[in-house]
Amino acid sequence: MNKLKAHSRDEAPSSKLQAPEKHQAPSLKSGPSLVNVLARRLVFGSWSFSGAWCLVLGAFFLAQLSTLHAQPAAPANRVLQLDGTNSYVELPGAVFTNLTAATVEGWVKWEEFRQHSRFFDFGETNRAFDIQNRARTRNLHFTIARGPGASNATTVIATNALVTNEWCHVAAVSGPGGMQLYLNGVWIGSNAYQGSFAATGSRGNGLLGRSVWKRLYPGDQDFKGQMDEVRVWNVERSAD
Repeated sequence: MNKLKAHSRDEAPSSKLQAPEKHQAPSLKSGPSLVNVLARRLVFGSWSFSGAWCLVLGAFFLAQLSTLHAQPAAPANRVLQLDGTNSYVELPGAVFTNLTAATVEGWVKWEEFRQHSRFFDFGETNRAFDIQNRARTRNLHFTIARGPGASNATTVIATNALVTNEWCHVAAVSGPGGMQLYLNGVWIGSNAYQGSFAATGSRGNGLLGRSVWKRLYPGDQDFKGQMDEVRVWNVERSAD
């Protein structure tokens, strides 16, 4: 099993869990940020290896890895800046549809807690895999929804976990080992449910910064803040 590390923003991940270094707000002097990315598909390159793979959106490229050290470090001082108004990233949903185990992780900085604003969302209304601040609160929610109604949704909740205007490393793990939620490299919640992306039954798209439920629930607001080094693995990473 791959091990989870909340690494500093400009270093490649290690195979061992370490306490994350304090994540300073990045300087944008040496390179422009990506501002107001509207429905852009990020397909910058792909490398095929045997074994586990990882979708990487740190310096905004896609890659596949068999070993953790194979990943190039992200160039410094470039982050995804989203202004909360029709500003989000669309990912090709086919990458996620059949995953029965996965880890979604990334550095995230909320500038404000907007209504159900998403760090990551995949699928469609009632069939989704999402990570969000719940309502307008500091509560961090990781949910896998498999159909209409509360009985078809499983959620891991971390109450009052988030802080505005500070970088935090969020990691959501799903699969046969159950749902696990980590914040800054520390385990903060779990549920025994063993599903992952495939359990949603959706062939929808993945989104950074926007709710896939928005067509039915227009009150779901876009994310306002910054993201960096977002990774989606096809394995359950762990802190053990």
